[in-house]
Amino acid sequence: MKRLDFTYRTSIKFEFPAIDHSFSLRYMPRPSRVQRLLACEISLTPDVAWSLQKDGFGNLMQIGTCRAPHDSISFVVSGAVSVDLSRRQEEDCHPSFRCPSPLTWCSPELMDFARAHDPGPDRTPLERGIALMEAVNDRIVYTPRSTTVDTTAAQAFALGKGVCQDESHVLIALCRYLGIPARYCCGLTVGEGATHAWVEVWSGGMWYGLDPTRRQQVDETYLVIAVGRDYYACPVDRGVLRGGGRQEQTVYMKVRES
Repeated sequence: MKRLDFTYRTSIKFEFPAIDHSFSLRYMPRPSRVQRLLACEISLTPDVAWSLQKDGFGNLMQIGTCRAPHDSISFVVSGAVSVDLSRRQEEDCHPSFRCPSPLTWCSPELMDFARAHDPGPDRTPLERGIALMEAVNDRIVYTPRSTTVDTTAAQAFALGKGVCQDESHVLIALCRYLGIPARYCCGLTVGEGATHAWVEVWSGGMWYGLDPTRRQQVDETYLVIAVGRDYYACPVDRGVLRGGGRQEQTVYMKVRES
């Protein structure tokens, strides 16, 4: 078991004042059998009321609206979680994790790649997922700013480059094509920088994390914020507003073991 202390903040500056800004955030760590929230504090600027809800995948959401004019908004969450992979237990798999999603449709090229790198149905889903993860890491060159949040798995695969989100979408597409349930994870890892994305595959009734960007299985230094079918299903922040003009966003996170 590890205890992870974390800080995560996002600031958005608007070109012009914004009003009637409704937002939904996924900034709090996702409660699960292996991840327990020990402490958490959230601050929003401007200071507005918000409510805590859960989405259909069990992710915590903070919902609120800032009516008054504001030229920036910032969200900060800090706290601690305990992560203990030995607490993993069998659980049901949501049917949607078996099916393609908007960002994980398989192109013919992806189908060929999946068949070429699948060690075979006689292996466990986890073993097959690891083999596919390593193949994705070999195939996709990590290249910041080469893609956008709307880039699909097929597009990233054709480019041969992308970021952690793209590598995760490609791995999910391959797994689901081969009948291996897989889901998208966003969260934080020990260190400083920005958020990270990886994949979980369902094997033997339990979820196991695979990180195609770092070519490794997920350990207790990973903190899960949200899971979903793909990035679209669990963005960390989303909003609707009037005014604002162009936006400039900065993100910072820090996680350390204690």
